[in-house]
Amino acid sequence: DEEVSRVENFPPARKKFSSIVKKVIMAKQMTTTTVLDQEDSQEIWPATAAWFLGPKAENLDLLQALVNKAIEEHAEFRKYRYFPLDPEYVTENIEKHPAFVEATEDLRNNLDLLCGRLKNSVPFSNFRSQGHMLWDTTIASNVGSRGRQRHTGDR
Repeated sequence: DEEVSRVENFPPARKKFSSIVKKVIMAKQMTTTTVLDQEDSQEIWPATAAWFLGPKAENLDLLQALVNKAIEEHAEFRKYRYFPLDPEYVTENIEKHPAFVEATEDLRNNLDLLCGRLKNSVPFSNFRSQGHMLWDTTIASNVGSRGRQRHTGDR
């Protein structure tokens, strides 16, 4: 409580960071949950558990919803806000063209190949594989990166 009151008394220039600092201090005071399995025990921090996909993809629904929202927001921006009077480029005729159909099939096939190959890669999200060399990235950073890619053209 003393640390929190110190944060509230920050000068105005530091106020923008005070809410973040306050949350960090509160998180330190938050209780943990201990999970026991056959081999080990592990403390789980509920607030940070929401930031990661999880070793068994426990937050898959959350990640998919956030990535879909980022894509939908970007699509809405392109459709209605950025030069809304420009004509469509991908028309029904283009979608029916053999070259377009072949290109979309190539995209799907190459994604299938990539996914198959990645199944044989290092399981980066597995706690046993992480050791002291690897770590999981947060859902927020993944979604932000995908959203940034859509807006900047960085693919």
